[in-house]
Amino acid sequence: MSNTVSMGKKKKVFKSIRLAAEAAGVPYMTFYMRLRAGVKPVTAATKPVRPYDKSNRIARLKQEA
Repeated sequence: MSNTVSMGKKKKVFKSIRLAAEAAGVPYMTFYMRLRAGVKPVTAATKPVRPYDKSNRIARLKQEA
């Protein structure tokens, strides 16, 4: 499968989403899901990744039940 991701004004082009994510320092799945949601590649690469706090997630799920 041949995908290309171009980012920024410098016209950096990567052969795969995985290579673009590695170059940006963002986890692959986070980068992929952002692109799938329609976020521009530059924004997907530069936006910080939220920390995952499992304890808060579990507490919220218990409150909803």
